[in-house]
Amino acid sequence: MRFFNKLPITFLLLFFSVFSVNAQLEGVYTIGSSGDFATLSAAVDSLNLKGITGSVKFKISPNTYAERVSINPFSGASATDTVVFTSSSGNLEDVLISLDSPDSTNNFLIKLNGCERVSIKNISFNTSSLNFCGHILLTNGASYNRIENCKFIAPSSVISKGDSTAVINSYRSGEKEQFNQFLKNRIIGGGIGIVLTGESGLVEFGNVVKYNFFEDQKWNSLTAVFQSELEISNNEINFQSDFQSDFQSDLTSVYLSLLEGKVLIDRNKIYSAGRFGINITYHDYDAMVDSIYVVNNMISTPMGTPFLAFYSKGVYISHNTFYNANKSEQTIRFYELDNVEIKNNLVVNDSAYKLIQYTGMGSSIEWDFNGYSNKGGPFALNDLGVVASFSDWKSGTPVLDANSVYNSSFTFRNNQYDLTPYCGMPIDFRTSNYIDKLAVDYNGVTRSTSNQWMGAAEMTLPSYHTADIEGYVTNGTDTLKSGSVEVYADVSASTLFDEIISVPISSNGFYLLNSIEYADEYWLKIIPTDPNFITSYHNGTLRWDDTLAFKLADSCAAYVKNIVPRKIMPLEAGSYNLSGTITETGGTNKVLGTDPIPGLDVILDRIPPSRNTVARTTTDENGYYYFGNLPEGRYKVTIDYEGLHSDTIYEVDLDNETTEIASLDYCVDFGDRIRGCSPGLESAEELFENVKIYPNPVNGTLFIEDLNSEFNVVITDVKGSIVYNKIQTCGRMVIDTGQLKSGVYFVKLNLDGVRKTYKIIK
Repeated sequence: MRFFNKLPITFLLLFFSVFSVNAQLEGVYTIGSSGDFATLSAAVDSLNLKGITGSVKFKISPNTYAERVSINPFSGASATDTVVFTSSSGNLEDVLISLDSPDSTNNFLIKLNGCERVSIKNISFNTSSLNFCGHILLTNGASYNRIENCKFIAPSSVISKGDSTAVINSYRSGEKEQFNQFLKNRIIGGGIGIVLTGESGLVEFGNVVKYNFFEDQKWNSLTAVFQSELEISNNEINFQSDFQSDFQSDLTSVYLSLLEGKVLIDRNKIYSAGRFGINITYHDYDAMVDSIYVVNNMISTPMGTPFLAFYSKGVYISHNTFYNANKSEQTIRFYELDNVEIKNNLVVNDSAYKLIQYTGMGSSIEWDFNGYSNKGGPFALNDLGVVASFSDWKSGTPVLDANSVYNSSFTFRNNQYDLTPYCGMPIDFRTSNYIDKLAVDYNGVTRSTSNQWMGAAEMTLPSYHTADIEGYVTNGTDTLKSGSVEVYADVSASTLFDEIISVPISSNGFYLLNSIEYADEYWLKIIPTDPNFITSYHNGTLRWDDTLAFKLADSCAAYVKNIVPRKIMPLEAGSYNLSGTITETGGTNKVLGTDPIPGLDVILDRIPPSRNTVARTTTDENGYYYFGNLPEGRYKVTIDYEGLHSDTIYEVDLDNETTEIASLDYCVDFGDRIRGCSPGLESAEELFENVKIYPNPVNGTLFIEDLNSEFNVVITDVKGSIVYNKIQTCGRMVIDTGQLKSGVYFVKLNLDGVRKTYKIIK
């Protein structure tokens, strides 16, 4: 103490300030037996104590961790400075946190105890208790956190009901747990998969549940109460519980209550063996602030009601498919709703029972452009009693569903897990008029109005919605009797076309594309094994081109289409040559690349075009191709790169006026196409700025000087024939031109993958 008494106060403050900052965490740390922290608990204790001074990532080594940790509020967290706990390998199967909870007080594996900006990613969790299934607990105002790409496994045969058996639980704590995100998780078992629970006067904002998979929960897959600005989208729910209960929140895949503001329920695929698919109760009933949007969902509840809503204002229900097969439950049930629009939905009851219960409704209700189907029996129940038929429904007062349609029998591909109309169903249910409020989606993107019903409007077509194409590979004269037909289509966001299937060609030329994945357009590519034939597309051309794609008018039909092979018919010999190099480039300027592409087919055709091809070759390990002994004329060069949207077709004249174009180099830009390419201007100027080629005209010896590294020299005549080719390892080359005839020649230098051509006269 005597020492510190002699130091200035400012120095002491600086000393302790620096010490404190240095103690904070920043950067990447490992958790494991040989890591920076031996256990999860040690890492969390350090985080709680020291806080952070920058972004922190805890990489957890593969192992099973029998631990329970609580992440408390820590200093330094911000929108840019966050904390991530993740598997070191990125594989969620490698890290397992497993420990049963002894009581309700410790019903968690990780507690987010008022902390912010924490992400938990790529981790597996497991419990076996039938009473306490808590894996993640958010409490005391935990906000702006992410639970992403994790797997949670709990028993489905739980005993206790309520929060104690919730796998992920945002707990009533007297503070708001909000702006949390639950993304791409797999949640199996438990009483409830995710619970988001605010309180009266403490409505929580901005929570997001997206791209998750729920399975085998006993009571609900997802429960949300006292929420606003809530998004539930792109989830898949397989709710199998068939336990019977009279309480409406039980046995519901998605139970939502006491909501305020905007709520989005979008593009979810829900199956419920229980009583309800989605159950919404009380949306700001006394003073509507904003709206609930239920759009683009597939909801199947064979033994119950797919969609139930009551005591709510401002509900927009559009572009959904609702299915049940219950002889005592309506497919959709509404009670005391106001300011509601129900448009562009497909509503099916696969039994002779009512489709709709519509009672206690307010005056501002609109129904239209919907599709309905049941197998007879009453159509609906409203305040006036039973509505016997669809025509009675449409002729009522006020007039409802003026533009809607009815079909007494509607069959889905799978009544439980994917409500896609079976091939052959009449296409009467189309998106017609969007609700004005749905002209754009939740992110402000304009919605398409051209998609037909495929279970839920605007959803991606499932792979099993198929088409059949068959025929012969023949032009009427020549028939290809060996090889294969490959099918390409644009079915993803990739810049390349996707290969869907490859089928063999029979000995009589027959091909069959049976139940291929549906797409709007196909490219059928003929791959011969007969050396007399050439790789070609279905209409006999050689290029990818969207104007030449095979379009289907109906995805359910079978098509018969003969496709045309191409045959090689060599020309007479000549004295011209054509060659070049094909390399990879990363930019859109098509600068000559340095990575050669071997194994590409390069095809040569004579112009004017004929049905047959002159020659085919393949690039070597250096990306080099060569055609020799060609007669004078006009030619087309085609390079076939698998799946690229547009192949190169390059035309060239071989005659006495041919110049350097007789050497055609190409660049492949995988984000675009193949095109002729040239060296970058700046790099070419820098590399060749000091080069001397003299004398010119030359009579005997030609000198090439002042190149700074190894270079390649190729000299061609005006026909493209190579008269000299050599690699030089020093900066000066001496070439004897005594054997060359008088005329014009081209000296082509290749230095570090960049080329430049000089014209000389002898």
